[in-house]
Amino acid sequence: MKRFLAVFLLPVVLFLEACSSTDTSSMEEKTSFSNELYTVTFEHTDRAEKSGSNASISFSIAAKDETRHIDASDITLRFPERLSDTHGNSYQTSGKPEYSQKQEQNHIVTVKQSLSSPLHEVTSHLTVPLLLIVDNSTKNVNFPKVNADSFPLTREELTIIKMERDGKTFHIQAEDHASEGKLDWSMNVQGEKIYPAFTNTEINDNGTYEGSLEFAYQPGEQFSLTVERTNTKTLEWEMPFVIPAS
Repeated sequence: MKRFLAVFLLPVVLFLEACSSTDTSSMEEKTSFSNELYTVTFEHTDRAEKSGSNASISFSIAAKDETRHIDASDITLRFPERLSDTHGNSYQTSGKPEYSQKQEQNHIVTVKQSLSSPLHEVTSHLTVPLLLIVDNSTKNVNFPKVNADSFPLTREELTIIKMERDGKTFHIQAEDHASEGKLDWSMNVQGEKIYPAFTNTEINDNGTYEGSLEFAYQPGEQFSLTVERTNTKTLEWEMPFVIPAS
């Protein structure tokens, strides 16, 4: 399983694989990039054919786990100052990107970036190198009202891949994309945190956490878990889009 790279004092960028691996010089379209957490997709180009209006481009950022409620304030889609086409035309970006969400689609953020001019008639494609930045500093990650069949489940860049119960013992496999530090697990019982009486977990070579948690408390079929991080890190991904201009 691929691991995300941390950004500590200096940014470290993890390159994503495009949905279609192509030579950018050919201007063949690259309209979607995906990793274990998100899919970023080109949605629309507004050429601004009406007099006095400027062009714009729109993208969507969708969490792979559709049960998530992602916060647009944790996500930045960074655009370059200028975009270009194969004819040598360049277009300057104008203002900051606009972020929006629909109430019924909490796992999706839409991003619109305006340009400073309309597109030329000969422009058929634009090269748009984007940088997706996820800066989630949440230290306590909650998994409320879950059961053994709820997983895999992702919250705040932490994925519980699977969990099996054997009486008071929980066997877990998890991956925390936003931290490589220690994870402390607890169960929430009527507002009180119950920590395991015995813990035996380790980090595998592929970066996943695996092990067992044994509680003195016998939970019901449905339970709530909290995972506490000791630190968090910023995540960055480069995405060299080539998008149609129509």
